Amino acid sequence: MKPRRVGAAIFLAVGVGVNGAQAGPFGEIEALLSRNDFGKAISLAHKVPDGQAKELTKWIEDNFDNLIPLFGYELANRRYKDDPAAALRWFYISDLRARYDAMRCKDATSRQLVDVMKRELAGDLMKSLRSHLKDIPAAAEDALNWDKDRKPTYASWWVCTHGMDYVTAAMNKRPLTEKDMLIPDSDWDKAREDVRASFNRFVEKVKEMPK
Repeated sequence: MKPRRVGAAIFLAVGVGVNGAQAGPFGEIEALLSRNDFGKAISLAHKVPDGQAKELTKWIEDNFDNLIPLFGYELANRRYKDDPAAALRWFYISDLRARYDAMRCKDATSRQLVDVMKRELAGDLMKSLRSHLKDIPAAAEDALNWDKDRKPTYASWWVCTHGMDYVTAAMNKRPLTEKDMLIPDSDWDKAREDVRASFNRFVEKVKEMPK
């Protein structure tokens, strides 16, 4: 079976494999993440063959708070065939976190990455959402409750590196720092509240849709 591919244009310098990586595909992913090489890490996870899907999904679930939300989209898509309910739950957990991270970026142009990568990584699940309208509100509400008091440890600025400001700075060899990319800490609670409010409006809208 040919490995699935993530669009190379989405991440800068996306590739697979690093010299001297730890043994095993997940060790290599962890090595990439330890260097904040998010693009290569998610690309490698996306190419893990279906024969190792159960091991991959368990690894993502066990390490979820330490992984950027894109891994959750991959997890949701992998779980969809066997457990649609669990897939929907992980999809909305990941979407909630990804949108919160994106809203903390100063450069609004970086936020488009979330929708692009969601289609790339969870395309199979997304194509079926219309047939699961009755299940979506519960999954989204569960995501809101599950994530409410959790403290993720991954680099919150992962999405900010895909806006025009970052690209321009890289071209000018003037790398941006985390502080350059993120809005002030004092505004994070407001960003989180706005994202959660948007999710709640989404839930109510889906409830009103004909099933």
